[in-house]
Amino acid sequence: GCVCLVATPGNIMYHEAFGFEDYTAKKPMARNSMFRLASMTKPVTGVTTMTLVEKGLLSLDDKVSKFLPGFSEMYIGKMENGKAVPYRKAEKEITIKHLLSHCSGLGSGEVGNAQRKAFDDGDTLESEMPSYSSWLLDFEPESTNAYSGHAALDLLSYICQLVSGMPYNELI
Repeated sequence: GCVCLVATPGNIMYHEAFGFEDYTAKKPMARNSMFRLASMTKPVTGVTTMTLVEKGLLSLDDKVSKFLPGFSEMYIGKMENGKAVPYRKAEKEITIKHLLSHCSGLGSGEVGNAQRKAFDDGDTLESEMPSYSSWLLDFEPESTNAYSGHAALDLLSYICQLVSGMPYNELI
């Protein structure tokens, strides 16, 4: 189920509930139903990125290495004996479009998951970026798409911060 709300300051224009809060019990979704929302930074980061594209500060075709040179030479990884190991050099560089569309290969599968488990989260976006540039990719950028639940959007958020000149939490 879902609840949709469209509002402007002081005016609710649309507010409806659809589907079920509990499908098994056939309990309908109510307009005031409580439920968990996850991964909301992804659409916010997507809109923020596209706003910066509209302003001419970014292009979807920009290579990540334009902003972070450590991403100019990435490697595809493979799993051997439960560890991610380098397999070959990536033929393409990761672009802004790749990060937005989950086709960068960064943190997108078994290789990314293995690296994520060994990853020590930094306190800031700045402190995480050097680690991400050393990660192995799960696949050649743009060859397929697979959800990057953390790394690609962190990287995109950091690039937005760089090009805007504002801390990410103030930018959004």
